[in-house]
Amino acid sequence: MPCLVEHFLERLAVRMNRGRLTMSPGAMARLQSYHWPGNVRQLEHLLEQMIALGGKDAFDEEDIPQLPLAKEPDRLVSVSLENAGRVDMDSVLNEVEARLVRWALGRAGGNLARASELLGIPRSTLQYKVAKLADKGLCMPEADGPPSAASYDI
Repeated sequence: MPCLVEHFLERLAVRMNRGRLTMSPGAMARLQSYHWPGNVRQLEHLLEQMIALGGKDAFDEEDIPQLPLAKEPDRLVSVSLENAGRVDMDSVLNEVEARLVRWALGRAGGNLARASELLGIPRSTLQYKVAKLADKGLCMPEADGPPSAASYDI
């Protein structure tokens, strides 16, 4: 993982017109302690966010945000397949995604930035998911109207 982090830091330094970016051993250890359920894009987005918002070139352990990632995903989400003869995987995944988005938005009081932190995804990804779910009528409804992507604080 250190080689991958170094690669991303070099790439992001060029792209964001920054000097040499470094990660302390403590920060690297904290990154390595996370369970990364997605692909390497999740790590790259986290580093990009730290660089853009942090305004510094050397990152320590305290600069690494607390990611709410479960080390045991089966405790977070469970699916009962006992009497299932066939499963529509897309429907199941869409429902789980909708529940997670509603949970995060509810917990964050509708604030997309905070909700995206709870989910460990970039805010732009959450904005896309909220819009997609709102189009399907699966987001939290406003008090006096249909669900809308515009009903959440950005």
